[in-house]
Amino acid sequence: MADLLSYLRSSVPPHKVFPGNEPDYPSIRDDGSIRLLATNARIYGPTLVFEQPYRNLGFWSSVEDRAVWTIRVPKAGRYEVTLDYACATEAAGNRFIIQVAGQSVGGVVPGTGSWDEYGWHDAGFVQLEAGEHELILRSDGPLQGPLLDLRGIVLSL
Repeated sequence: MADLLSYLRSSVPPHKVFPGNEPDYPSIRDDGSIRLLATNARIYGPTLVFEQPYRNLGFWSSVEDRAVWTIRVPKAGRYEVTLDYACATEAAGNRFIIQVAGQSVGGVVPGTGSWDEYGWHDAGFVQLEAGEHELILRSDGPLQGPLLDLRGIVLSL
């Protein structure tokens, strides 16, 4: 089994590398919330990039694009999932999905006005056990224009 897991991990393509993006465990705040920042995500896919001016993930235009974080959950519980993002009104309407610990939440990306105006969007709740998990954000189906510009995801109790 260990050999199989090692093989499967080695067959995953390496994540993209950008200045300012250093994949690492997300920080845990004093209130128990977990901050999954774009600066700490592993970035995959043909069009997704890390944009230095806003420290976000942008040009999210392919169904193969995805952001991945390995998180350490300090306390089991029901966590609210909130996006810190921007989306021009004319690009709104694409679907996203977040997968973690065998669960998924998602929905339609609402517009925030422009790509320079950031807002918050509550995506739902997930039940997490204490320990290490992988969280993935990607589009949920074909895209009509860019998905969103993402600065981060907050998991809060």
